[in-house]
Amino acid sequence: MALGTISCIWGILFALVERDLKRLLAFSSVENMGLIIIAISLSMLARKEGLPVIAAIAITGTLFHAFNHGVFKSLLMLAASTIDKKAHTRDLAQLGGLAKRLPWTMLAFFIGSVAICALPPSNGFASKWLIYQAFFRMAIESVPLHDRAISLAMLGILSFVGALSLACYTKAIGIAFLGRPRSKQAQFTPETGLSGSAMALVILSAICVFLGTSAGICLRAITPALAELTGSGLDAANLFPVAVAQLTLFGLITASIIYLCILGPRSPGMKTYITWDCGYGPLSARAEETGSSFSHPIGRIFSQVLQLKVETNITGRDRRHFPEGIKVETRMTPFIETTVYKRFIEMVNFSSLTLTRLQTGSIHVHLLYLFLTMIVLVYLGTVL
Repeated sequence: MALGTISCIWGILFALVERDLKRLLAFSSVENMGLIIIAISLSMLARKEGLPVIAAIAITGTLFHAFNHGVFKSLLMLAASTIDKKAHTRDLAQLGGLAKRLPWTMLAFFIGSVAICALPPSNGFASKWLIYQAFFRMAIESVPLHDRAISLAMLGILSFVGALSLACYTKAIGIAFLGRPRSKQAQFTPETGLSGSAMALVILSAICVFLGTSAGICLRAITPALAELTGSGLDAANLFPVAVAQLTLFGLITASIIYLCILGPRSPGMKTYITWDCGYGPLSARAEETGSSFSHPIGRIFSQVLQLKVETNITGRDRRHFPEGIKVETRMTPFIETTVYKRFIEMVNFSSLTLTRLQTGSIHVHLLYLFLTMIVLVYLGTVL
C-alpha cells in the first residue's frame, strides 16, 4: 500500500507540471497504477482481517478500474495523437485555440478527462467509488485501531490525489483547447465532418459514459468470478448507486438543451460591437495563462520532490527598466531518475566495462573459459 501511495502522488505531481501532452498522460498512468496497487493491498488486508465483503468490494473496484483505465486512457491517448498529427507538436506551450479546429477531439478529451478525474457520470467515478466505499467500510468495521487509522489516512491521500488530478486535466484542457493559438503550428485547417479517428473517439467516449451510467450490468457479469475469488456471496451490482450517474447525465443533457434553445441561437437583427476598452489593443496569446504558470504554485510547494527550477534570462542594456528580451524556462529533474535509475545505469556500465577485459580476442583464452565452465558445471552437478 505504501508503494501504491508513492506511485499515486509521484505520478500525479509530475503529470501536473509536465508540458508534453503524452508524457502528461503517461505520468497519469503511473498514478492510476498506484491506485490499483492500493486497492489490491486493501483487499489482501481485509481478507487477512476476516472481512470478506470488504475484500470483495476492493477487488471489484480493482478489476473495474483496471478495465476502465484501459478505456479512458485509450481515449485520451487517441485524442493526443490526433492533436499531434494536426499540430505536429505535443507541447502545451505551443497549442491553444484547438476547440474551434478540433471540436470532436475536444469533446472526447473532455469526456476522457472527466472519467480519469472520477467525476460522474463517467466510468472512472464508478470504479473509484467502489474503492472509496471499501476504505469507508474498513474504517468502520475493522477491529484493529491501526487499520482504521490507515483507512482514514488513505481516504485523505486519495482525495488529495484526486484534487491534483482535477487540476492537471483542467490545465490540459484549458491550455490546449481554449484561448488563442500560441504558435503557427496550432493554426491549422479545422477538421470537417466526422472522420475515422473522430468516430473512434466518439465510440470510446460513449463507452465511458455507458460504463458509468450502467455500471451494474458490468459488475453483475463479474459477480460469479468474485464469489469464487473472495468466497463471499456479494452481489457487486448493488454496490454502485447508478441513480447518481444517471441523474448527473440527465442534468447535463437538460442544461445543454436549455442552452441551445435559449442562449445558443442569436437574433438575425443582433449586431456585435467591440466593447470600449480604453485603448486596449487586440488580444495576444502571449498574455494568456500558460501551462507552466498554471502549475507553478503547486510545483513550488513540492519543489524539493520535483527539483523544479525556474531560469530567467533578461537581455538588453538596461535590463531593469528597458529589457529587450525576457526568457523564462522551467526545468524539472526527476528525483528517482537521478538517485535510483542513474546510479543503477552507472553500476551496469561499470560492470560491463569491467567484464570487457575478459574479451581478449585470443581463441586459446576462449577455449580456457569453456573448459573452466565445464569443470564448474560438472562439479555443481555432482554436488547438487
